[in-house]
Amino acid sequence: MKSKYKILSVLTVIVLCVVVYFFHVVSNERIQKFYIKSTHESLYDLKKSFIKDTVNNQISRIEVHLNAEIKQAEQFNSKLEIQLTEKAKYFDSPEDYKDYFETPSVQGLVSAVLWNNESQEVLYDPDGLSDKNTLADLLDSREDYFAASSYLRGEVYSALYGVTKTSVYDRVKADITEEIHTSKFAENTYIWVNEIINYEGGPDYAIRRIHPNLPETEGQLLSTATTDIKGNLPYLEELNGVKANGEIYFTYYFKKNGSEAISEKLSYAKLYKPFDWIVAMGVHVDDTDLQVDKTTERGQQLANALSMYLYLLIASVFAVTVLFLFTLEHWVFKKSQKVLEDKINMDHLTGAFSRNAGEQTLAILHSEFKNGHESPAICMFDIDGFKRINDTYGHDVGDLILRRVVKRVMATVRSTDRIYRWGGDEFLLVCPGVDAEKAMNVFDKFRSEIAKTNDQDTIQHVQSTVSMGIAFFNETDTDAAAVLKRADIALYKAKEDGRNCVRMS
Repeated sequence: MKSKYKILSVLTVIVLCVVVYFFHVVSNERIQKFYIKSTHESLYDLKKSFIKDTVNNQISRIEVHLNAEIKQAEQFNSKLEIQLTEKAKYFDSPEDYKDYFETPSVQGLVSAVLWNNESQEVLYDPDGLSDKNTLADLLDSREDYFAASSYLRGEVYSALYGVTKTSVYDRVKADITEEIHTSKFAENTYIWVNEIINYEGGPDYAIRRIHPNLPETEGQLLSTATTDIKGNLPYLEELNGVKANGEIYFTYYFKKNGSEAISEKLSYAKLYKPFDWIVAMGVHVDDTDLQVDKTTERGQQLANALSMYLYLLIASVFAVTVLFLFTLEHWVFKKSQKVLEDKINMDHLTGAFSRNAGEQTLAILHSEFKNGHESPAICMFDIDGFKRINDTYGHDVGDLILRRVVKRVMATVRSTDRIYRWGGDEFLLVCPGVDAEKAMNVFDKFRSEIAKTNDQDTIQHVQSTVSMGIAFFNETDTDAAAVLKRADIALYKAKEDGRNCVRMS
């Protein structure tokens, strides 16, 4: 009857475990899929918003710079108009106007055209503003050329002058170029600018104007026929998008900032028409995937926790049912197991742990080392001339020597260190937290303590010294046997070097 209850209990445990495992697998898979999907969508949307907002903010700063430059141009031109109107009545020849426009305070800041009212002959036009336009057309369309301008008509001569848009744009472009080059953004991203030359595309359709990641390529001509490693046409897609809608999201493959690695990049581009600039920014998709993986891992942990709670609930209910059945048997088993473990794990002659216990410990420590833990210091040592001691004084004295060595080691080591009798007079000492730099000093201290004489020792006339060989786990070790072999080799080296010393593999 007792056997039947045991079998029934085991079957019940198995069924419950299968149910819990099935629930865990199903729920974990569903939760993981949900987290991956929702997190990827959320992060992807955040990335899109981030690069779009950053590009729009950059364009807003271009507008701010441009408006400030235009305002300065208008203020400068107003002062110039007042001065020139006052001086014009004293000008008797074109040279007087020319001299004025070429004064240091004016030259290089304004462009001017001077002509004879009667003959309409252009007398002064250093920037060639009238080369492609009649004077009438130039006056009518001067807003196309000037950010701020004035028209002065005298009795003999007339003058059109002002700050050109080109000069204003050039100053703004220079400021924005420096700003973009020095800007820092999250996730190692950056803004770049392509300037369109031909809106129809083709070879040399644009210039790479600003590119912080590849500054050496700035000024290069671009082609809409250029492909990435997957055969995509990013420049063509970008051009068509900004022509159709003024902006576009698109993906292509490009190398990461500060790296030669190439991966898929999500980009947003927007056209700033006054400069014919395509202002763009992008983020690599695999960076988003890394964040998704981190979030998914947290979701996995949550799913595991929920499954564990359910398992604990079922286990608790089951435990209450079968606790009484197993209590007595468990007590008897633990008592007999303790006796057996003491016999197996302890060396009753010396008080050290047994070789069996040492092999189990080394297997555990090797597994922990493979999982990232530091290697303990592992020392193999034996008693110098132990056979001679046995032959000279007898095995009883030999046994006392073994106990004395173990006793002195135990009095010297820390509570976390362990000594194992490996066989005969050979011992293994395992010391966690002792690295290679400290090992020689630590074990030499052990060696020195063992070799000391003691007046109260009943066998003080028999000196005991040890030779020690130290080793550590290596990444190439497939099991603990390899480190023991190295420790053994170091031990033999200590023997060859005269005994009573410490050597390290």
